[in-house]
Amino acid sequence: MSANTDNGTTGRRTTNLLLAAIAGLLLFQVADRMSVFEPAAAHAAQDRPGGLISAAAQRQDIIKELKGLSTRMVAIEKQLQGELRVRVTDMPEIKIPRDEKRED
Repeated sequence: MSANTDNGTTGRRTTNLLLAAIAGLLLFQVADRMSVFEPAAAHAAQDRPGGLISAAAQRQDIIKELKGLSTRMVAIEKQLQGELRVRVTDMPEIKIPRDEKRED
């Protein structure tokens, strides 16, 4: 009788394992259809009309970013050329090494 009950639990385990594998595959397929696994570059290409990235538009974007960075650098340089105030809030103890040989 134990052989019959053991065979029944093994069959249930196999069935549960197969159902879990099928559920996993279905979940993967649904995620794939929802474009979960597509890289971000593919989405960026779809945002532009025609689906292709224009090299000229890309260069214009780069030029615009460089101009913005240049403006920020000029502002930083102006601040550094003027008077700079520094406030020390935490100063570690200064340790001066003692020389063993002193010249008098």
